[in-house]
Amino acid sequence: MLEIETQFGCFAHFKDLLLFMQEEHLQEMKIMELRYCFSEIFGKGIYTLKQIKEIVEGD
Repeated sequence: MLEIETQFGCFAHFKDLLLFMQEEHLQEMKIMELRYCFSEIFGKGIYTLKQIKEIVEGD
């Protein structure tokens, strides 16, 4: 999971950061910390639609 820490809070995706900046009419934003964290590591294999939904909803 990506974690983008700014003075306005944390964002998990750059698209969320972009939407926030557009909504707030911001031209620039200081990123104080940028981390990629693994809360869980998933292995190779075949995943069902239900399993993928559970992984996505776990974020």
